[in-house]
Amino acid sequence: MALYRKRAGVWEECVRPYAKMNGVWVACDEAYVKRSGVWVRAYEYDVTPPPPPMMSLEIVEKRSGGEVTTRYIKVGVRMPGTTHDTDVKTTRVLTTHDGGRPTSQFGGTYWSNSDDNYPNETWSDWKWGIYGAHNDTSNWQYKQWPVNATDGTVITADKTYYFSSWALDDAENWGSATHTEIYVPKPSVHVPTVINREATFIANNSGRWRGNDNTFQAGELVQQNEPRRIGLYFYGNQLFDAIGVGNKSSVNITVAQVYIRRRGGQQDNGQPSCYVTTFYDDKGSSGLLAGTNGPNKNGLNWAGNLSKGQGDWFSLPQGYKNIMHTQSFGCIGLDYKRPGYNHTASDYSVMVPTAENADSGKLHVVWTEEV
Repeated sequence: MALYRKRAGVWEECVRPYAKMNGVWVACDEAYVKRSGVWVRAYEYDVTPPPPPMMSLEIVEKRSGGEVTTRYIKVGVRMPGTTHDTDVKTTRVLTTHDGGRPTSQFGGTYWSNSDDNYPNETWSDWKWGIYGAHNDTSNWQYKQWPVNATDGTVITADKTYYFSSWALDDAENWGSATHTEIYVPKPSVHVPTVINREATFIANNSGRWRGNDNTFQAGELVQQNEPRRIGLYFYGNQLFDAIGVGNKSSVNITVAQVYIRRRGGQQDNGQPSCYVTTFYDDKGSSGLLAGTNGPNKNGLNWAGNLSKGQGDWFSLPQGYKNIMHTQSFGCIGLDYKRPGYNHTASDYSVMVPTAENADSGKLHVVWTEEV
């Protein structure tokens, strides 16, 4: 939503309106206008960053007489979701910086050359909807690397190329990054006919399942024996809608990790180091648990330990990777005890909710697929 004011006969958008309260100008989070006798919200200050973009890397190769005549990288980006996100303004893509991944959306290697297919934008900034040439954030959009590569372009072989992307919304909020990479083999090695893709998925909701009354309570994820509590991160259909669309049978998930952050100090009365035990279920929202005895604990897995106030990435086992692109995967749970063990004091923990820190419960997935 936008708010406009007329200055010198011209309507201009207000970046942030202010109101005078007790003689002091205060920034407004919301603004209302009266229409037909009813107050209607005309402006809302948006501080929620967009989700990380999805990225796709594919080596395009042509040969003649066994010799490589063309080799470049086809770079793709899109946003999560099955419909166009009208809030997303730009996706910025930066490339290898000092032999590694770019460090921020303002660093790395920014390419200001215009793209041949999209002459009204730089190569690094992909403009969406009303802001540019890319109409739908839910569809893959592609450019060539090096910039405007064509037949006859041959990039350096036996080298890893790094790409990172960030999304910017129409309130000028930058989201977190997706970092990905691809290795270009020596000319003697034929490139596999698959596409490498990578994405980060932020949980839609989090909280705890209460065993005493079989209800879900949003907020912190609490793991404890008595009264029984287990934590839950919900992802809805995000992964099913994004991974292997149109060719589920070709998907091969190679990396699957979940980031979990634990409460610190007196906010968590457990042991200095707690056990992290994960499971998964097909229910992608808390509402789907209504009338049940709680989530099914599929793939119980002692992922590792976590200290108070610490956040860490935990690798998920192969069983998770096999089903993450299907409707069998909708949430990740944190159990109150390790599989095969009795409950101990180290099983108790309190994890930070997604609503407080979007990184808590974030999934990082790398896969290949055919299109």
